[in-house]
Amino acid sequence: MTKRCTAIFDIGKTNKKLVVFDHKYQLLHHEEIQLANGHDEDGFECEQIDLLQKWIFETLDRLLLSLKIPITHLNFSTYGASLIHLSEKDEVLTPLYNYLKEVDEDYIEKWYEEYGDGLDLDESLGSPRAGFLNSGMQLLWLSKTKPQLFDRIRWSLHLPQYLSFLIHGAKHAEYTSVGCHTALWDYRTNDYHYWVKKEKLLSKFPSLIKGSTCFKVQYKNHEFQVGAGIHDSSASLLPYIQCSDEKFILMSTGTWVVVFFPFEEEHHKIEHPLKYLQVDSNHTQAVRLLIGKEYEYQLEKIGQKFEVETSAIHALPLEKSRLKRSQTHTCYEFKYLDNDNNKDKVELSSALQAIHQLNFELCEKLVQAMKIDTNSNTTIYIEGGFTKNKFFLASLKYCLPKVKIFTASQALGTALGAALVLDESSRINFDFRANYKLIKYLDN
Repeated sequence: MTKRCTAIFDIGKTNKKLVVFDHKYQLLHHEEIQLANGHDEDGFECEQIDLLQKWIFETLDRLLLSLKIPITHLNFSTYGASLIHLSEKDEVLTPLYNYLKEVDEDYIEKWYEEYGDGLDLDESLGSPRAGFLNSGMQLLWLSKTKPQLFDRIRWSLHLPQYLSFLIHGAKHAEYTSVGCHTALWDYRTNDYHYWVKKEKLLSKFPSLIKGSTCFKVQYKNHEFQVGAGIHDSSASLLPYIQCSDEKFILMSTGTWVVVFFPFEEEHHKIEHPLKYLQVDSNHTQAVRLLIGKEYEYQLEKIGQKFEVETSAIHALPLEKSRLKRSQTHTCYEFKYLDNDNNKDKVELSSALQAIHQLNFELCEKLVQAMKIDTNSNTTIYIEGGFTKNKFFLASLKYCLPKVKIFTASQALGTALGAALVLDESSRINFDFRANYKLIKYLDN
């Protein structure tokens, strides 16, 4: 009997990864690439879906035919709030619109007026108002501004389900994608919100299935099981749920930093509640900030100001004594986050000061958004790109001195979750700590 071997395409906004696990979920193969962005009809930057598909198929072929890795399972985890619109003949009808795309929001204003008070609506949807980041608004926008195009749309698939469909050929919606800040799901009724039906959007979505669903496929003389696809943030939570015997907070870091409170059904201190559907259709409370995007933007400005490469900035020494000085002032004008006007603005004098100050100010924003007691002794697991950022970890520890902070020895939580969701027996018995060492961050 062939031993289980699972390949995961982990598609982030910046980095696209292929990760392969053996039957014990040890890392067997890993590769990573960044693909050039294109532009939509309005000139706004967006993912080139053709280029992404080309890379996926070429990589899968190389995996099977050249590297001869005998995969038995395949799945996709991707960023959310991104829809592919298909015609009756499965033609892609629109660009893969960027969830940061700015459009005339008159239609959203009218939508709020028609469907109720904004805050009450946000609470039932678990989706604070966020433009195209609420992917339901993308489809509504098409219906109001491009009605002829909208009429041609037979199916709208979220990105994980579209990529999965390319391999297994079945069109489905899936809980973690429908329930990630889409403004489509009503958390009170556990169904699509009534506005989706009233605006005649529901017919554009295929039937809902759980993320654990698999489809058997024959692909170039290879037979394997293909998953339904899963939203990346929800995937990252799965391995930690399995390994923890105490309450914890998960911080999934990347372009977005999403903070999950899996053991707090209602985190009442959060002003605008955000909820994520999990693979079992239960929901988890969360907050999110565009910290990774902000970090990249400010890092580029630091490099330009002090004429230093990004790699050299990250190689600078950590000087924790700078963190205490960082809290008394601000040095940054944020592009993607709210600015603090209560502190004096101070000019940056060196790249060393800049990188310490940037990470401190970002962590300060994060802690404020989390509404967590600074004297809390809870456990925080950090997953994703910021696990490698010593300035970020030190700043977070400074802001939350009593919190126990852990990072994984390998930042593979999202891919691992996308693999485990296909294997219920292993998911139940899987011990993340035994497979991937969790490293406690010590303030020394």
